[in-house]
Amino acid sequence: MAALDLLGRRWTLRVLWELRHEALSFRVLRSRCDSMSPSVLNARLSELREAGLLATRPGEGYRLTEQGLGLLSALAPLDDWAKGWSRIAARSLPRGAGGKVDPVWGSDQGPGPTTVSPTPKVARRASAPSSRRKGG
Repeated sequence: MAALDLLGRRWTLRVLWELRHEALSFRVLRSRCDSMSPSVLNARLSELREAGLLATRPGEGYRLTEQGLGLLSALAPLDDWAKGWSRIAARSLPRGAGGKVDPVWGSDQGPGPTTVSPTPKVARRASAPSSRRKGG
């Protein structure tokens, strides 16, 4: 569970992804990660080093360890799936829609896990006539 906790933290997968081909300095890594805050990047790098997924080399910056490379290999099928899904999702979107695409049903196929369907209107029942009589 600790691995899923670490991988689920914001920016963790992005940091690993950016380091997949080469070692990077803190500054380069930060710019490739859409200029995330330095404190968040420092926290993620520390966590990944403690987990044995990253190491540092003087003059080179941060690099993946064998464990980190193994993790990326384990995530490769997810990357393959995501690439296929994004192609399907792009075809499903109506031109210029810019909306969210339901990953199961597409944009116009019906409700799915991320589609919010409108709340059905509930017909009001006519109230039953009162059995009480007015007056005496």
